[in-house]
Amino acid sequence: MKNKMFIQAILVVLLAYWHGTLYAEEVCHLPFYQYLTGEFFKGKTERFVKKYQHNDKEMVKVAYLPLMNVIITTTNQPDSATLLNDALHNYLAVMADANPSIELIPLEMSIKVAQILRGCDDFITSTEKVQMLEKSIKPMKVDVIVTGRYLEKTEDNTIKVKFIVVSINNKKIMEKVFVFKREQLICDSHQNDAPKVLCQDVYKKLVPAIDANIFGSDNKVGILPFSKLTSAEVKKKIGKYYNDLESQFLSTLKGFSIELTEYQNIQQPFTYDEMNAPPFDIDPDDFATPEQILLNISENQRLDKIIFGHLEEVSDFIYIVARVYSRADNEITSVQPIQKIKIEELKVKRIEIALNELAMKIANMLAQN
Repeated sequence: MKNKMFIQAILVVLLAYWHGTLYAEEVCHLPFYQYLTGEFFKGKTERFVKKYQHNDKEMVKVAYLPLMNVIITTTNQPDSATLLNDALHNYLAVMADANPSIELIPLEMSIKVAQILRGCDDFITSTEKVQMLEKSIKPMKVDVIVTGRYLEKTEDNTIKVKFIVVSINNKKIMEKVFVFKREQLICDSHQNDAPKVLCQDVYKKLVPAIDANIFGSDNKVGILPFSKLTSAEVKKKIGKYYNDLESQFLSTLKGFSIELTEYQNIQQPFTYDEMNAPPFDIDPDDFATPEQILLNISENQRLDKIIFGHLEEVSDFIYIVARVYSRADNEITSVQPIQKIKIEELKVKRIEIALNELAMKIANMLAQN
């Protein structure tokens, strides 16, 4: 009986070894092979569907577009772009297999989307780009576009990659830039006559960033009241965005765990002038810095990041400024560029565009954890 059990155990070990060897041979050329399993996406795809779903429809359609050359548009790609394209496509394919509510649309349809995307002028705003895409691809019913651009520079042997996620329904464009040395990007496969593969360190760098951009962050985020200093006339022109500014950010930043919060101990919102005043030495027992105040709020309310800012009249302009505080770094980052609108040109639509621009920038910052 013991011998029989021993033989069975040996067979199981040999089978596992054979399967592992076969699996390694089959997937050694598949990018992200050490990450991409159904277990890797467990719990994440539900967040993806919730983030990109439109009006609770059953399916979320994802279009993957091959990385586009910054300099020329050609079907002949360098090996670096081919490897990166395979990596991103396999990532999305496994993700779609892990959830029946996610559909990766056929490549020929993606090519049509790519033609539309290439027509987006880099000089127009992110909001305008999304609006153009929304109008152009509406018949295709695409919810998410995953794509990017690359630039291979032979003079310094670097490869620059911009990874892009476009959410049509949420009207957002999220971007992440990577810069690699060619020798750090492409490695030998250690198999006879096998093609080159992406280096393992590249996987470790790409996966967390792509994961954060696609699924959003698990960070808990609070939105504090913005400082609002305007004339009655300007307040009237701004309309609903004056009182509901924070709620507009809340509704725009889907896919993140965000809640409205408040200052403590009758603390008033930080003004634009206060945040831009030159630093000076203060006694911490007498005055608390903005970082100290925000740290206390984040600790008491268990927030990882805090969004705050200003809607203020400065000379002949309305300034809309957003800032993000990170508890982990104990730092405040100003979202750039500051939105400035001439008062004589002030309209509700212009406020809406400015808020969307800021929301896209904030989403990128939150996605980076």
